[in-house]
Amino acid sequence: MNDRITKLAEELDIIIESPFALKVGNKIYTFDCLIKGYGAPKGMIIAKNYSSIRPIETELVSLGYGYSCFDMASESIEVMERALDDWGKNV
Repeated sequence: MNDRITKLAEELDIIIESPFALKVGNKIYTFDCLIKGYGAPKGMIIAKNYSSIRPIETELVSLGYGYSCFDMASESIEVMERALDDWGKNV
C-alpha cells in the first residue's frame, strides 16, 4: 500500500485495501483501493481514471460496490473527510 494511503487510513481510522483486485466474469480488474465500510454495502472502489471502471460499472453496482474516481494518494485529509461524509458509513 502506498505510504500516503496508509497514512490516510490511520488518520481517518478507516479500512483501506490497496491495491484492490476483483474478479468480474473471467477477468481480474485491479483498482487503486477499496474503502470498506462506506458508501455501498461492500464499500467504495477508488480508481484514478473512470476508464478502468467504465467496462464493468454495472457489474460493480450489482455486486454491491460503489465507486469514485480520483487520485487517493494525493488527496488531503479534509477532502477525504468530506468524501466519507458524502458516502455515509455502513454499519
